[in-house]
Amino acid sequence: MNTKTRSGYGSNPQSETQQDFRAKRTVPSTRRRIQGSLLIDRRGATLVEFALVLPLLMLILLGCLDFGRILYVSAVVTNTAHEGAAWGSLNPPTSGGWNQGVVSAAITESAGTLPSLTDADITVADIPSGDPSAPGYVRVEVQTEYHMTYPGIFAYWNVPTTVIVTRRVVMPHHR
Repeated sequence: MNTKTRSGYGSNPQSETQQDFRAKRTVPSTRRRIQGSLLIDRRGATLVEFALVLPLLMLILLGCLDFGRILYVSAVVTNTAHEGAAWGSLNPPTSGGWNQGVVSAAITESAGTLPSLTDADITVADIPSGDPSAPGYVRVEVQTEYHMTYPGIFAYWNVPTTVIVTRRVVMPHHR
């Protein structure tokens, strides 16, 4: 008796072990049901992981924003001091309103920017040179405070919420 047939004609008796194996494959075992339920629950685990990581990502993002603003304020203060010193070096300090001219030039440079600078934030000094034939120097110092935009976030880690930005520029007088 030929047990192997190609087209299914004839008899092909299967052993009991093969039939039992196929029957077990069709009915999910307890292990397969647990694995299947874990795969279904895994989709929710991604949402939980995202919810746990999101506050940390927001903290880093807001910290980067505040740090970027501090760099911006630093650039504005540097440009303000430079512009005031440039005006003071080109105009002789012989006139009575020289200090006010330097301050006005510096404030005009910083108009419309993030830190609102006032006359009290700018210090001007005319420094004479030791040699009478050499020109003196003009020194402009600009100091302002930057208050963090999100101070409550960083209060727990003793991060200062106010940053003092100071720039000093010294230029020789031009004759």
